[in-house]
Amino acid sequence: MQSDNCLRCGGQMWFDPVQQALVCRSCGEPPAYVAENTAIDCPNCGAELTLITGSRQAKCEFCDGTFAMLHDREDCELTGDIPDNHKYIIPFAVDKESYQKGMITWLAGEKLAPPDIFDKIGIIRSDACYIPYYYCVANFNGHYTASIGYDRTETYVTMVRQRDSRGNFRNVPVTRTRVVTDWKPYSAPIRGKSANLCEASRSTQDLRHKTYSATPPRWQAGIENSSHGLHEPMNVQIDRKQPLTAENESKFTAGYKILPCEDHYSKVYDKEKIHRDIHNEISQTSPGDRIKDINFQGDIVPDYFLVYRPSWQTVYSYGEKICYATSDATDHRGAGRHYGTRPVDKEKKERLRRLRHWLFISLAVVSASFVGTILVAESDILPLFALVMILGLLSSAIAGVFNIHGYFTVVKAGRASNTAQSERYLATPSMIFERRSAKADPTI
Repeated sequence: MQSDNCLRCGGQMWFDPVQQALVCRSCGEPPAYVAENTAIDCPNCGAELTLITGSRQAKCEFCDGTFAMLHDREDCELTGDIPDNHKYIIPFAVDKESYQKGMITWLAGEKLAPPDIFDKIGIIRSDACYIPYYYCVANFNGHYTASIGYDRTETYVTMVRQRDSRGNFRNVPVTRTRVVTDWKPYSAPIRGKSANLCEASRSTQDLRHKTYSATPPRWQAGIENSSHGLHEPMNVQIDRKQPLTAENESKFTAGYKILPCEDHYSKVYDKEKIHRDIHNEISQTSPGDRIKDINFQGDIVPDYFLVYRPSWQTVYSYGEKICYATSDATDHRGAGRHYGTRPVDKEKKERLRRLRHWLFISLAVVSASFVGTILVAESDILPLFALVMILGLLSSAIAGVFNIHGYFTVVKAGRASNTAQSERYLATPSMIFERRSAKADPTI
């Protein structure tokens, strides 16, 4: 086993994303190794070690040390059928300071953020970890049959009611065109792949649900979810990925937690998505203008991967509200890509809601007035009524413009204020991240 503590000064070893090397947090020196052994006693204090399920790490509950196990042992039963050459780890590329600055910028970008958000935030915990992901590549190969449609344009004559110069209505023939589709049977070979990704751990789900549940119900309306895109597809062919060997794991995970796999790898096999991708591939490669009645016959062979992906996670409080933030740490450009929940100003949120409400009313009145004006122009209704319609159209349009202007004024002013307040914290992120919250961690 290899200790995560420096053998020179006793400080904690960690993988530095900036240097892309293993160094000591205290003295900054590279690691000094001890010989491997098969014992499961802590080399620091002699207490019995506890293996962390689903990883090659062990933890000492007595001295709180973590260790990388370098000898072979059985994998977690949830991932045991995935071949070793399909297991990867992506090293950290975002250091602590970059993440903290990115989170401050992310909080300042919330259009409904409270004006005192940076003064009242308390950090419950903020740490870095590796989250396991299952990745499935399903290769399909076979034939398909379908009906292929070819569009053509034809002309036809129809009778249209029109008003003549004297104001009388009569039916006149008008030549028009329309698109007609001719359908033909078709068959062809098809091959391709469908990829799917899912988290093997439940950490992100627990962050979202447990932090939200820890907030009293009357304060939950003051939290906005900003998790769109959190589970966007990940390409397993990432240049920086490394094979999940004992040597790589002991190097890249030093100083970080590895979250265990909690679901079976078969969870990532999504039959409906695979069939949708097959249909999309057929639709894109088939001839003709349209396609229907697709029937695929062939083989679908799934290939499974396990990828440990680095992530920064923070649980924080604002008053009675408990929120979380997480950031992808695979690329330094991802330091600004944060997801999670953010506190919002309820008064500002209500004001924007009212502006949107009146904007929709104005648009509805504009639409109704526009349709009414057209109907008046095509009929013999009194000119006074037509004038009322036109005035209603103009007044509603003006009201809609003012509502739009008011909405974006509130949003712009809020973001400008938050950005100005965040500048001093961006210079010294520790002013926020060393401020401890009195709230307990709801995810424990």
